[in-house]
Amino acid sequence: MFKTLLASLGIGSARIDLVLDRDEVVMGEKVTGQLYVYGGNVEQAIEGLSVDLRLKSRHVKTGQEMEETVCTIEVTDEEFTLRPGVEMKFPFSFVCPYTLPISSINTKYYFMSNLEIDNGVDAKDRDFIRIKPVGPIKWFLEGMSELGLELKAEGLSGDEDEYLQMFQFQPADWLKGQTDEIIFWYDTVKSKKELRGFFELKGQSSAKGDYLSLDLEQLATRESAAETIRTHLQRHLKGLQV
Repeated sequence: MFKTLLASLGIGSARIDLVLDRDEVVMGEKVTGQLYVYGGNVEQAIEGLSVDLRLKSRHVKTGQEMEETVCTIEVTDEEFTLRPGVEMKFPFSFVCPYTLPISSINTKYYFMSNLEIDNGVDAKDRDFIRIKPVGPIKWFLEGMSELGLELKAEGLSGDEDEYLQMFQFQPADWLKGQTDEIIFWYDTVKSKKELRGFFELKGQSSAKGDYLSLDLEQLATRESAAETIRTHLQRHLKGLQV
């Protein structure tokens, strides 16, 4: 009876542990693993088992931290009884969408595993996962790196229906004296087959911006991406007051 009371308070209760096969995933790929459930000191009724993909970032416009559930993966919705000391294992898999912002300076992801316990404190487990870019955004970022532009800040605007991800770059040697910073926004939902976004070049007393749409041919390699970006920036630097 005393053990049952403690378990209802979360002491000596069931535990959960998600073990991923890897801690990073490329957009469009599947991440897999095993979800372990360990019985506590008493028998407990389990009402469900699920895993939330959670996003943490910083909102660019407000400067506040943001944290929200991107999606929920149901591992099992069947009720079962977990006996003391028993170990159970459930397969876990998740296909990463192409529409999510990528992991970066402020944007992070983790899986929150949830074990729903009847008349008890639900057990939880947190495991971080890195989401890596593919396609247009991958080659765009590599092209910026090829040009020597250093990523200094990053954040999000919008919500899960349509995120906008912002990258702030510090000028490279060839841009010193021409611009103080380069800001790029892109639409994560609409940038699977082409990169759609907005460039802003900032000086001390002026700024210039322009919409940008680059296709897969322009972003086919690191080198072609760098040349496309260089041409675009040089075209818009004229008249900028630094």
